[in-house]
Amino acid sequence: MLSQIKRNLVKFHLHQCKLHQPFRLFYNYLKKLNMSPKTYFILTVISCSLFGFAFLIHPSFIAHLHGSDQIDGYTLLMMRLYEGSLVSIAVMAWSALNAGPSLARKSIFLFLAVVDMFNTILNLIFINEFGPKVINWLELVVTILFGIGAFYFWKKEKLA
Repeated sequence: MLSQIKRNLVKFHLHQCKLHQPFRLFYNYLKKLNMSPKTYFILTVISCSLFGFAFLIHPSFIAHLHGSDQIDGYTLLMMRLYEGSLVSIAVMAWSALNAGPSLARKSIFLFLAVVDMFNTILNLIFINEFGPKVINWLELVVTILFGIGAFYFWKKEKLA
């Protein structure tokens, strides 16, 4: 009984709050678009590769875009670790490209949703502390959209 009351309160609150509207619209757009997991993985590979290799090729330029003119050794190390994780995600998405529905592919979607959720939170913290910059807003939008996509496919994945 108490759990039913909580569910009704949450439903009522979500319907009164207009903040979820853009996310609901994008989620419904994905449903209508009928995007395949293969297309999602291709987009993930492209995005992670572009951002990852940008960190590898020219870390000082990426730091400058984020508002830092000097890079010390620790910052460079963190940038290299982040670049490595992005390239690893790209390799994982590439290897899952032609996989059929399975528990492993569903786990990959969950992993991508959680990673994008954390990256979204970190981008929001960065924007709040250091001020908004175009690159931060771009990263924020990309992580939100990819996170919604990963969550969509995670929910949609049917195991054989």
